[in-house]
Amino acid sequence: ANSLQIMEIKQYLPTIIIILLYIPLVFMGANVFFTKDFTYSAYKDCYYQERPIPEKLAENQTEIQKCQQEQLQIQQEFEKEKRHYEGWKYLFIVIFNLIIIIAAILIKNNEPVILGLFLGSVLTTFIATIRYLETRSKLGFLVLLLIFILTVYFLTKDYKLWNNKENIKKK
Repeated sequence: ANSLQIMEIKQYLPTIIIILLYIPLVFMGANVFFTKDFTYSAYKDCYYQERPIPEKLAENQTEIQKCQQEQLQIQQEFEKEKRHYEGWKYLFIVIFNLIIIIAAILIKNNEPVILGLFLGSVLTTFIATIRYLETRSKLGFLVLLLIFILTVYFLTKDYKLWNNKENIKKK
């Protein structure tokens, strides 16, 4: 019984290996092609300036409010640029996953590779969607919708890959 369990594990090992390599491959690829670093460092302290605080409190409050408004505007522009850039990064990831899912649909007679590519693509798409959700990428959404449709097609087309009863009868 123990050797049967080892054979069952060995059967799924190629699939697991592909999944474990595929996910970091896609994210590393995205970081290689999209290298811009978005670390917000334009912060200016509006409360503790280099010069002493003037005696006139109202004038000081006006300067602080003006400084805060300027900082808010700078931060909003930074966040907008970051969302736009990360939207393209997300689009790159989901388009790559779309291509791999299409390849998984077209590959024949290599179940571990098909499952590894398909599951790796689905997991990577899920992780990327959670990670880049705030980008609100319209093109990314359309590609995600296409991935969803192809996933449903894949799951219904290759039902034998998912139906354990059919696999058990073969043995």
